[in-house]
Amino acid sequence: MKRFFCWAIFFIANLAGGWFLAHLYDAIPINMPSSVDGFLRASLTLFHRSDLANPDDMEVLALLLYWLATSALLGVFLLSSKAFLRWEPPSPSASFLLAAITGGWFAECAAITFIGPISRVFASLDSEPAVHTALIEYGFGATILVGVLLIVGGKALRRVKRRPLH
Repeated sequence: MKRFFCWAIFFIANLAGGWFLAHLYDAIPINMPSSVDGFLRASLTLFHRSDLANPDDMEVLALLLYWLATSALLGVFLLSSKAFLRWEPPSPSASFLLAAITGGWFAECAAITFIGPISRVFASLDSEPAVHTALIEYGFGATILVGVLLIVGGKALRRVKRRPLH
């Protein structure tokens, strides 16, 4: 019964965190990427629901797609961090890479959403390729920043663990 409640709490936290991250991504002032639009239109055609291919429904379907993607990424991140906290990581480099990429993406979305000058820069970009290039550059920079912070934090944690208690 305890295991059931642990998994229930995990799924609730995963879905709530995914919803929060999806809304962060949705708050970025850009148009829907053409790849997402094409995927949704192909899916609607495949399931014979072309009546949902209007702009209002497409926005909601895109948000649900973002929620599914962020929940899946967050679930993988939470499971890998659980294994990392038990000191049984499947691969330390894979856990580090996943944490850096997920943390970098979260930092990028938060910076674009909550930091005024960065949000104004994205709002002033006039073409979709320029926005996507800027998103890739910000994401790459944020991933490097989070990776450096993880490396420095890990070294500091090892140093503190080696120090004897007085």
